[in-house]
Amino acid sequence: MEYILRKNHMREEEAYFAQVVNRVTYDYDRLVEEVTREGSILKDTETAAVMTELFKQLARLIKQGIAFRSPFLSLTPTIRGTFDHEEDEFDPERHSIEVNVSVGDIIEKAAKQVQLTKAEEFLRVPLLKNFLDNNTERLNATLSAGHIHELGGKRLKIDNVEDPGQGVFLIRTDNNAETRITWLRENSNRRLAFKVPADLAPGTYFLEVRNNYGKTEETIRKARFQYTLTQA
Repeated sequence: MEYILRKNHMREEEAYFAQVVNRVTYDYDRLVEEVTREGSILKDTETAAVMTELFKQLARLIKQGIAFRSPFLSLTPTIRGTFDHEEDEFDPERHSIEVNVSVGDIIEKAAKQVQLTKAEEFLRVPLLKNFLDNNTERLNATLSAGHIHELGGKRLKIDNVEDPGQGVFLIRTDNNAETRITWLRENSNRRLAFKVPADLAPGTYFLEVRNNYGKTEETIRKARFQYTLTQA
């Protein structure tokens, strides 16, 4: 996990605090993908169904005011707010029900084993959130040669589309061969719309965005999408 130090302006004396940068975040689907990765005997559909039911059951427990405790995670419903006297009762206008979340021993132990790297320089790299194949209408899964695709996120805009070092790149997972996208229909900070070349070979690809974010910068910044994409 990478971090940088920021000056703490709330303190009079010289003091700094750590800020995590370039954080990698998994969503629900990526977690299922990790659980059912190659070599696992678990199937993705069954695993997703079990995990979904698990979290739904936790929600049902919380709805009944029941706390949950495990070596991984603990959930405790609590009441927030001030009561004026002994005869006072819960009033949604003045009180609220919240859930305290705490980690269990296993997660706490894992957190202590995080490998830290102090970053020399923090680059505001592109943030790739979701990818749509307009041909198959599937998210974060496929590529269709000769069709338009859309990538959503932040800091995506390609500063110079003529620069061969910038753009949207498809990288074969088996041999790292790169294909640079040369046709952009939309080029903005929050969305890139582009056509995948009609002659793109079948296979599985990584997707990377490389740009020069901010016109005064000279460093090429790049980010790789968390999912692999398959061209059939």
